[in-house]
Amino acid sequence: ERLAVEALPNLTHRIEKLGLSEEYLAFKERYLAWRKGEKSGARGEISVDHITRPEHLAANRGFAYWYPTMQEWMWKRTLSYWIAVTFFEGSIFFTISSFMFNQEDALGNYFSP
Repeated sequence: ERLAVEALPNLTHRIEKLGLSEEYLAFKERYLAWRKGEKSGARGEISVDHITRPEHLAANRGFAYWYPTMQEWMWKRTLSYWIAVTFFEGSIFFTISSFMFNQEDALGNYFSP
């Protein structure tokens, strides 16, 4: 595993080229502090406080999380209806064509065993 990590390319020249070297060093310092067990790490990491906020709990998001507007709900309902109809139609065509293959006299010139 160590060899795989050492084989990774050094991208610090790209970070410097983008002008983000100071930000990168600050993030690296905060991340290493967090890894050593200090109380805070780099900003943007998920914490218990972030996860347990009421707006992030699935139970509190409710119906409006999936369908924020009536128009979106109608669109998704219509789309799922037509998906079901086309799947059903395809299964009927598949079934009929499977049975038609066994009817040589009904297929005529199109029959090929």
